Amino acid sequence: MWSPISSLASNHLIFSGVSCMISATVVVKRLNRLFPDIDGIKPYKTNGIWLGNAAEGGTIDGLAAADYYGEYRGGYPWVNPKLEEVLGKSGYFIEWYDPGSLTAWPR
Repeated sequence: MWSPISSLASNHLIFSGVSCMISATVVVKRLNRLFPDIDGIKPYKTNGIWLGNAAEGGTIDGLAAADYYGEYRGGYPWVNPKLEEVLGKSGYFIEWYDPGSLTAWPR
């Protein structure tokens, strides 16, 4: 007998043991709502997300959204933990495209 079991712990829906990732379009809407100071967040390629100006001027609660050169954080690339948390709970991980651009991809 088929019975859906939903689990939102990782924001994946699980139906009889099969995990279904949240679509990039839904995550993009969520990111735009939560982080209005990051411009240009949009779906990218197949299931990816382009994180707009997150690495070049985008902010979250007054802090940089990302800093590739780590100028103020010990010299290492840094991504705001709030952005990482929202994407992680949506089933995505962040990847640097280049020093000024971030993308997110399904796990």
